[in-house]
This record gives sequence, structure tokens and C-alpha cells, in this order.
Amino acid sequence: MSRAEHVRLVLDWCKFDGWPGLSARDDPLSLVSEHYRAPERIAIVGDKAWQIMADKIMAKFVNAQTKFFDSGDYDGAVAWVAA
Repeated sequence: MSRAEHVRLVLDWCKFDGWPGLSARDDPLSLVSEHYRAPERIAIVGDKAWQIMADKIMAKFVNAQTKFFDSGDYDGAVAWVAA
């Protein structure tokens, strides 16, 4: 797999209040895990306790490094993803 096929994402969830139902949460995970074969890093930026838990759950389902960043550290998330 060439380097160009690797994906790094920053998900800004600061204004995201959650999915309308449990099945709706599968769409973003499917985008990451099925559309791209090898995501490398996913940074989640947020300010709610459930978002920290969502990061831990996502890490179990995707083949990527994931890390949660507080809403005030968007630049840190971008730097971590780019590193």
C-alpha cells in the first residue's frame, strides 16, 4: 500500500451532541474503517465526557492510532496527526 493511501483525520466534535440513535454512530466508523483501508491517526477534539469514551470505543474498531484532545487544543490535535 502506498503512502498516498494512508489517511489522517482530525474530528472536531466540540459542537457535536451525539447521534440520534445507536445505528447512526456506525456511519462515521464505516467511513474510516471501510472506505480507507489503512487510516493511520485519528484525533478527536471535544469537550464532553462521552466524547472521551467514544474515542476509546473507536480505537477498538479502527486500525489506527486514536487520541482525544480537549477543545482548547485543536492545534495540538493537528500537530499530533501530522507528526
